[in-house]
Amino acid sequence: MPSPPTSLPAHVYSFGSRPWPESGDLLVDDGDNPVFALDVRDLAPGDYLVLVDARTRVASLYSLETGSSQTLLVPDLAEDPPEQFAESSAAFLLGSREPYPSWRLYDLRARASWGIGETCRGAFTSDLLSPNGEWIGTVCHEDYQMDGVAFEHVLVQFLSTRTGTGVQYVVPSVGTTRDQPSLAWIDEGRALLSRVHLNGEFRACAISPEEGTLYCPALGLGARFAVPGEASPGKPWVPFAGRDRTPTPMLVPMGCFEVGTTCGRVVEIPWEQPVAIMPSADPSIIWWSELRGPDATAEMGLVDLNALELRQLVSLGGDYSAYAMCPDGSCLFLYNHDSETHWRLNLDGSLANVPIGGAAIIGAFSIP
Repeated sequence: MPSPPTSLPAHVYSFGSRPWPESGDLLVDDGDNPVFALDVRDLAPGDYLVLVDARTRVASLYSLETGSSQTLLVPDLAEDPPEQFAESSAAFLLGSREPYPSWRLYDLRARASWGIGETCRGAFTSDLLSPNGEWIGTVCHEDYQMDGVAFEHVLVQFLSTRTGTGVQYVVPSVGTTRDQPSLAWIDEGRALLSRVHLNGEFRACAISPEEGTLYCPALGLGARFAVPGEASPGKPWVPFAGRDRTPTPMLVPMGCFEVGTTCGRVVEIPWEQPVAIMPSADPSIIWWSELRGPDATAEMGLVDLNALELRQLVSLGGDYSAYAMCPDGSCLFLYNHDSETHWRLNLDGSLANVPIGGAAIIGAFSIP
């Protein structure tokens, strides 16, 4: 692997790029005529969950204040339901990754839909809408390579959701698919690439679609990786899941991935591998979710990051997943795979059923 140009700051790298597509754009007529059943510009203030029913493909909103649901979107010809959500002052998007390997996008403010494709999709978990809805970030399939690059690499692609144009960046990798870089968004316009192979070790690197340089501080993360959905914009920590010889999770302050910013305390959680780690409404505590066996028991609680103490909130018999948070991080949503029911766990340990049937939560947002 070549050394970075000496003109770049410490731990900043650039390995090459190309515009993508090299001519034209990837915008396509998606052939869908969805029903936009709700004008989101008229929503009352409050906290909302974005729900999708995989069987009916219908997207809806659930109010955390009133407990009522409203139909949001009914796709027409789309075979798969929307599965990703992005909301900001500039966008209110639902995204569906079909037909493979394309995207179908629904703008709920403009009440319009369109397609982008074909993309360079590799791992399904590293093909994600940015939180502000401006970009699709993708770790490309290993068959996509850049001519003239003499070291093992993958291409990481960013496509504008509006123009269907973007760029592909060269990112050093190892030859095994299992250890290739993965992508998670850490704020509105920056992605984090885990397991970038630099100087004989894995590092996590922040990258902006517009700039393209990699900032890769030496943090001793090993093969740990940031989990999409657990690295939440606006939260102070980036959680890294453990793996293989580095089984314990770690929490990295968001500032560690900003050039010129002093990196705060990196916290290694010295316990068994959790199912999920998520920031809470309080920067000094995190949500902790763990599934124990052989009889499935789900343990949920909070970790005090100052004392590194775990406070168990509930111990639930059955196969539960923690997979979504309230918009402000003050509650965690659980799914019971046995009874196919949803539950809300609050910071005080109280638990309440969320009557959303067979729908899944794909996002949450607040209207001030």
